[in-house]
Amino acid sequence: MKKAIGLTLAACAAFCTGNTAFAGADVGSSYIAPQLQGISLDKSRRADSDVGFQVSFGRVLSTNWNGEISYATSNHGLGAGQKLNLQAYQVAAQRVFYRDARVNPYFTLGLGRFDSSVSNSANDGHIGATYGVGLVADIMKNTLTGTDLQFRGELLGRRTSGGQNSSSPTDYIAGIGLQYNWGGQKVQPKPLDSDGDGVPDSIDKCPNTPAGAKVDADGCELDSDGDGVVDRLDKCPDTPKGDRVDMFGCSFKTEIKLPGVVFDTNSAELKSESYPILDGAVAVLKRYPELKVEVAGHTDGDGSPAYNLALSDRRAKTVMQYLKDKGAANQLSGKGYGKRQPIASNKTAEGKAQNRRVVLRVLN
Repeated sequence: MKKAIGLTLAACAAFCTGNTAFAGADVGSSYIAPQLQGISLDKSRRADSDVGFQVSFGRVLSTNWNGEISYATSNHGLGAGQKLNLQAYQVAAQRVFYRDARVNPYFTLGLGRFDSSVSNSANDGHIGATYGVGLVADIMKNTLTGTDLQFRGELLGRRTSGGQNSSSPTDYIAGIGLQYNWGGQKVQPKPLDSDGDGVPDSIDKCPNTPAGAKVDADGCELDSDGDGVVDRLDKCPDTPKGDRVDMFGCSFKTEIKLPGVVFDTNSAELKSESYPILDGAVAVLKRYPELKVEVAGHTDGDGSPAYNLALSDRRAKTVMQYLKDKGAANQLSGKGYGKRQPIASNKTAEGKAQNRRVVLRVLN
């Protein structure tokens, strides 16, 4: 008994660390189950009801079945200083329900040998059966070690083939105790991967990659041609090695275009949809810190030359200030060219839209 209690206490201590969960014992695990039993004896035994002890060793055979062996002992007063000692050695099967739940009820049926003796007299052996219902309920399940600590309770009937003053006495038993399972499925915790790219945070050198982006072993987006622009954004995936490239991964020599940088009509105030393109331009300037550029503003052909020249200059200065605020201060100058350098016809709306532009002219 002392050994069984010691094992149970050790099981409790094992749960002081590690991950815990509730899900019932795992198929294939083994268990030990010490219990205290309150035993109400058949009246024919003419002995007092009392408390006994049982220890069971079992195995979870399947989702629905357990198999176990057990040993039980109890002492009962007979009067005149005599004691009735009962011992049971059994093999039992349990039909378990709701294995995946926190609480698992079961039916049990056991067969075995039942010995009785009065004080120092010889044992009187009989064959008998134990039947009844019980349940186990998770207290703590450790998925790191594959162990499970559970509460166990039973209500049983025990009928033997013979006994003093009766050919087949029936006793009733209520048991409570603990059940400790080991050898269950071990589930290692998944490493934290905050951006979901398949690379654990502990080794992820690029921890904020966009969802769905292809990454290398370091968790950084792929850049197949090594131009500094990731494949997801690279519109020119085979640029020659050593070429300067813009935010789209395309080579440039004299000009970096800024498509999508737009302003309100007759205004030098940037629209919010311009920000991603300008942020890309900042990345280009930081990639080539030796680069000197002129922020050049242009307008369409509507309006007077003087008005357009002033407007284009204001727009150039607005873009230049945005780039400076983002960290490219020492590389920039700005100038407006008005409507003097169209790149498309001013006779169509599409052409005018192309002419209303800001570009970065490369000065070195």
